[in-house]
Amino acid sequence: MRVFGRLADGRIVNLYTIQNESGMRAEITDFGARIVRLFVTGRNESQTDVILGFETLGEYAADTSYQGAVVGRVCNRISGANFELNGATYRLAKNENDSTLHGGNVGFDKRLFEAEQISDSIVSMCYVSPDGEEGFPGKLELRVTYTVTDENGLRIDYQAQTDKDTLCNITNHAYFNLSGAGSQSVMDHMISIDADHYNSVNDEYIPTDVASVEGTVMDLRLPKAVCEAFSDAGLPKSPLVLGYDHNFILNSGSPAATVLSPRTGIEMHVFTDSPSMQLYMGNHLDNLPGKNGAVYGKHSALCLEAQIHPDSIHHPEWPSCILRAGSVFTASTEYRFSRKQILKGEL
Repeated sequence: MRVFGRLADGRIVNLYTIQNESGMRAEITDFGARIVRLFVTGRNESQTDVILGFETLGEYAADTSYQGAVVGRVCNRISGANFELNGATYRLAKNENDSTLHGGNVGFDKRLFEAEQISDSIVSMCYVSPDGEEGFPGKLELRVTYTVTDENGLRIDYQAQTDKDTLCNITNHAYFNLSGAGSQSVMDHMISIDADHYNSVNDEYIPTDVASVEGTVMDLRLPKAVCEAFSDAGLPKSPLVLGYDHNFILNSGSPAATVLSPRTGIEMHVFTDSPSMQLYMGNHLDNLPGKNGAVYGKHSALCLEAQIHPDSIHHPEWPSCILRAGSVFTASTEYRFSRKQILKGEL
């Protein structure tokens, strides 16, 4: 553990390192329970940091792109910035168009967690969200545990409970570039997602229905280069929709998703018990200064955010994000890495 900096109110923020015996290493800060760095071994035994982010706490405090952060109390979007629960209407902040995004104006990404280093490979982050915070009912107690596994995975386990019925849908918003955090694009990455269906969206990214991926640019069931799969012509027509920012409804297979960089040979398998996963292509990154002098632009990373379907509170036919008093929310996602030898002509 080392001091990462101080917040404007004087509170100290720390940075924790967890690693396994093979040399995979993650750096996690208690500010937003964010992944700051994730070093993975690529070709020639070289260590590659595959997570976008910043050098300083001040940059994270000013960040609006949720770099590496735990997001909640409800990740993704709640349409109309309101919901009904037990006969009461709760009104939330409209921080993206007419909707609430990633928990509101001050979500979990901007909260200071209480951290405990459990072992060389495990760190636990806890935050207590008081009743009424960002408009949500109930005191929510959240624990996020990061583990660097012996299988070269970064596993994230979430556990939450409440004293009053509320909403809960927690994920991590890490931006991955398997060629390295300073690389310009992930358009050459190979990607597959084990999903027969996805949520179609309107021009404000709000899910409207469940649709088949068959015959669409959403069909990522077989590996494709992102540049091959990606097509503005196949996505909803809107100045807001600049690329993939869609929720895929996962099949029961494992892994749920696979990503490969042909430049480093680093392959990432994503395992999760969540029912769906948002693929986001960093569409709104715009000359954002990052680590080691890098500048992050559009499509310089991709996010695979395991979650309950977005806006599910307005779709009772979808998996529920309601957490009842006395019940426990749990979810687990692992990003597992390996090296692959790319053969000539394979891609």
